[in-house]
Amino acid sequence: MDEEEQELEKCYIIGCDGEAVKELDSSLIPALQSLKLRLKTKKRPIKVCKKHYSMIKRASRALR
Repeated sequence: MDEEEQELEKCYIIGCDGEAVKELDSSLIPALQSLKLRLKTKKRPIKVCKKHYSMIKRASRALR
């Protein structure tokens, strides 16, 4: 295995170096925008840490 493959994925949110634990699809982008969170990359699916995942899910529920 490559070192890159062994390295844990990081959260895609700018300013966060947490370990990515969840993947989100592009349907949750409006929740990201409402929280004024910016992504480091345009890759999909969006990988996020536990902290940002819970923030995005709460915002998503509020937008419904």
